[in-house]
Amino acid sequence: MMRVEPASNPSAKRAVITTSWDDGHLEDLRLADLLETYRIPATFYIPRVDRLLGKPVLSADQLRQLADRGFEVGAHTMNHTVVTTVPDDVARSEIADSRKYIADATGRDCPMFCLPQGRFKPQHVEMIREAGYTSYRTVEMWSTAPPRPRGNAPFTEMPTTLQAQPQSPSSIARNLLKRRALSNGLLYLKLGRAAGQDWARQARALLQHVLTHGGVFHLWGHSWELEEFDQWDTLESVLAQIRDAADQAELLTNNELCQRG
Repeated sequence: MMRVEPASNPSAKRAVITTSWDDGHLEDLRLADLLETYRIPATFYIPRVDRLLGKPVLSADQLRQLADRGFEVGAHTMNHTVVTTVPDDVARSEIADSRKYIADATGRDCPMFCLPQGRFKPQHVEMIREAGYTSYRTVEMWSTAPPRPRGNAPFTEMPTTLQAQPQSPSSIARNLLKRRALSNGLLYLKLGRAAGQDWARQARALLQHVLTHGGVFHLWGHSWELEEFDQWDTLESVLAQIRDAADQAELLTNNELCQRG
């Protein structure tokens, strides 16, 4: 197993590690067991039902169990709805009702929202704010930046660093070009391109980068993809890397990171 080396610069800024997992598939329970084993916090973004992919979703009782185990549960619309594909009144209801559903299911406030497929327009950001969330997570990749303020505080947009799934260079390029993320692209060229689609190797390079230079390493993914594409062993190797880096970084849920400022 590849190990993350201690930061060589003793004055380096403190690194932060966070993870998030989308869609609420039943394999999230297996994922939660792994995360617990490696003592890694996580935020799970879960819809009530999945009408987008037609996959089974954790029940309200299972959401409560996740929350009781110390995991954060965030909203992901009611029906796994891509908000850009429906009228604004439907999008508004999907966003707002999802927050209430998660809060009722877990018995805890729900400040975090994740946009299905990361697709949204400016009006959807305002809907997220109006619904009472304090941050929304996107699918912008190859970022080591902290959550960005959007308008009046507290309200932030959260990018991600690496998806727990092999990504082709063309898919990464499309992601970064769509978001005009020049700095992310430069980081990918520096640390990721040579690794091809070996995301465990990319994770090691990115972890080393944030340990040395400071910043956020945000791993995200879908448990159903881990199962479908046989990525569990690879994930476990990356979680071991994170565990090895834990004494040099803060491990936080998405909301804890957003609140940290």
